[in-house]
Amino acid sequence: MMSENHRLTPFAPPQDYPYNGTSTAFGYDDRGFVSSVLHKQSATNQTISSRTYTRDSRDRITSWARGTDTTINPMENGRGNRYAYDAEGQLVEAWYGATNPAVSGDGNSRYDGFNYDALGNRKGSNYVANRGLTDFSRKDTGLNQYRSWTPSVVNYDDDI
Repeated sequence: MMSENHRLTPFAPPQDYPYNGTSTAFGYDDRGFVSSVLHKQSATNQTISSRTYTRDSRDRITSWARGTDTTINPMENGRGNRYAYDAEGQLVEAWYGATNPAVSGDGNSRYDGFNYDALGNRKGSNYVANRGLTDFSRKDTGLNQYRSWTPSVVNYDDDI
């Protein structure tokens, strides 16, 4: 239980960071989780970057999106990432650079997809963007060890 002195405050006031000339403001949802972050130049009040977060009923981040003000930062193109989880809370899909991540992973520039065994270890065929299709296989030793993840091989002391 949270004490009176540790209550979460919605829409905390902006924090100024004079050493680099920026201010940061955080927005919070009604459960007290960060729902947005806004960085501005203190002197000009121009937006440097902005992020908006969405969460599911279990408070897991399901998406985040960049702002759309490209005046100072051309990377603020409105794109972002979308995430999907299984019933255990494990990440099963991630779409990076999606056009409208709060709605779908469409228009993404990268994708990851994962499968898990009953212990929560990756298993079978998974798609890892920087490796491509990756197959995770396990040793049958009862020690919860990977045998390999194709195209790599894992060697343990008893394998050599």
